[in-house]
Amino acid sequence: MKNLFLVLLVSLFVFAGNAQGLIQEYAGMLQELESKVSNKEFVKVWKKQKKTWESNCKNATTVKQVSELTVEFISKVYEVKMLKAMIVTAEKLSDQSMALSNVYNILKDTDLDKWSDNEKQTFRTKLDGLIAKIGEQQKKQDASERVLLIKSVMEDFDSVFQAILNDSKKGSFANTIDGAKQGSVFGVKVKFKAGKGQQIFVDGDNIYEFQVEFNTNNDALLASALQESMLKVIQERVPEGFAKSNKYDKSFVKNEGYRFEFKAEKFAYTAKQPSVLIGAKKDGSSVVLKITEPVFKR
Repeated sequence: MKNLFLVLLVSLFVFAGNAQGLIQEYAGMLQELESKVSNKEFVKVWKKQKKTWESNCKNATTVKQVSELTVEFISKVYEVKMLKAMIVTAEKLSDQSMALSNVYNILKDTDLDKWSDNEKQTFRTKLDGLIAKIGEQQKKQDASERVLLIKSVMEDFDSVFQAILNDSKKGSFANTIDGAKQGSVFGVKVKFKAGKGQQIFVDGDNIYEFQVEFNTNNDALLASALQESMLKVIQERVPEGFAKSNKYDKSFVKNEGYRFEFKAEKFAYTAKQPSVLIGAKKDGSSVVLKITEPVFKR
């Protein structure tokens, strides 16, 4: 695992280096576009600021910088037009490159008469190539960041899951609960370090259930991957005789979560064991984990 972590760190540095080159390529295309715009709406203040703007383009190293330079160019050149309303400051270079594409599509028909049709097409081809490169770099960066986040979440998952599951068998999570019940909820002192909303909920039948969610940043791929990592641990740690089945829930991916419970011919035997439910929310916001105490308490 240590070697994997080192490889991931090296990968992130490589991606960072690639991003720097793409940021400079973006800035260069922004300058090229600005140089070819010919219209009568250039304001005097832009002519005064243009040299500073060009210098900032050459020295740009972050997405925030090129994003602001794009907004500055559009807002100064087109103070009257609503074109500037279409440009927003983006956090990802992939989003910003699409913004530049939108700018070009608006300018090309009326404000780029210095360019021939062939020159416009050459720029469009270069821009499409840049967008594709940025998209591939973003995919690699996203994948690397997912692996690091999953590693962080899973660091204590096994040990905490075992502790809470074992406690569920002994009498309503006695060693997990922290403080007095507030309404239908208890706070907890045994926690997953990456969990949020951790609590023990008591339903109308006085059945106690530990609940937690793991944030996945509205990333459906991350949610699915994290769920798979957790499923492997749960499968190994539930007692002998437990089986996994699909559990319908419209908030989860494919409307299904996964339930682990003791399989027996008689319900009484199943009801004397705890159960586990896990599901990845379809919006990618989180992975949900629930551990429910036995229905028939011992």
